[in-house]
Amino acid sequence: MIKVKTIQVVRIISALIFIGCALYIGNYYVERHKYQKGVEELSKLVNNAKNNKETDLPSNEADDKNQGDTNNKEEQSSNTEKKPEILAEYMELYKINPDFIGWLTIPNTIINYPVVQGGEEDFYLEHDFYKKPDKRGTLLLDEECDILKPTTNLMIHGHNMKDGTMFSALRNYKKKSFYDKNKIIEFNSIYEKGKYEIVSVFQSKVYSKRDKVFKYYQFYHASSEEEFNYFYENIKKIALYDTGVEANYGDTFITLSTCDYHTDDGRLAVVAKKIE
Repeated sequence: MIKVKTIQVVRIISALIFIGCALYIGNYYVERHKYQKGVEELSKLVNNAKNNKETDLPSNEADDKNQGDTNNKEEQSSNTEKKPEILAEYMELYKINPDFIGWLTIPNTIINYPVVQGGEEDFYLEHDFYKKPDKRGTLLLDEECDILKPTTNLMIHGHNMKDGTMFSALRNYKKKSFYDKNKIIEFNSIYEKGKYEIVSVFQSKVYSKRDKVFKYYQFYHASSEEEFNYFYENIKKIALYDTGVEANYGDTFITLSTCDYHTDDGRLAVVAKKIE
């Protein structure tokens, strides 16, 4: 009798565990879908604004606009403190969140996300674009970077999520076969559009302050050719494979950085140079 009751208890516990796991997994994917849907809505706002700009502007108005843009540029050149105008397609997103700084896309991957800069320390590590709590966070441009001047290296941080969102797709770049088909990164700041070609993919880690080693995450701007070469030569030296893409002093980079689990405090980085 006792044995029968024991078996029944085990079955009940097993059933409860199964139901709990099923609910957890279900909620996991529901939250993933919800997050991605929110991003898709933002993307639609961008595309709608872009399409309206292209279809609603008659040719004569376009000529006037081009002339106006020229005059604006001349005016801005005489007043270096004046910020450039925000691109029309990003204005709605900027109104939603003034921390919005640009949009990052890697074709053929899930990476198609807004990028922010600012907020309180670590805020966007656990909050979405709408500033609501979310463990996926938001892609974050390092506070040391400047898109107006701009700095030599724009460093964007993002989580390596197990559900496949955010910067998890960067793991694919560990294989050269994936890189060979996906060499271009698109990053449009709210002021201008840009394309970047991947120069190096490497694994590293966050070192202690006393470790005298190359720390890629501390490079933002090269004030000399020597500083540029130090960064460039090191990212080539520790690369997982040779991309064959070279860079020279004067080039600007974008670095995508995420967690990696090959070691404690591991990091995976993808560095690309601006080509247009």
